[in-house]
Amino acid sequence: MSENLSLIDEIGLWVIEQSCLTYLSWSKKCELADDFSMAVNVSPYQLKNKNFAQDAIKIIHDLGVAINVIEFELTESSFDDE
Repeated sequence: MSENLSLIDEIGLWVIEQSCLTYLSWSKKCELADDFSMAVNVSPYQLKNKNFAQDAIKIIHDLGVAINVIEFELTESSFDDE
């Protein structure tokens, strides 16, 4: 539905930001912080946005999260309608 309402880019970047903030919170509480990462589902619609990678990297960098901590996930089924 968010794709149809053209909100997916805004929502997706918010999710990345919240994932980074959650990671930072958890890493302060966990001795094994260097041993885990956060996976974020990404819509194929987000990948169509030419600024997606730049915007995502900026959020991750600005929040001080190591770039290798956030993983983007796509499901094969998400491409069925493409």
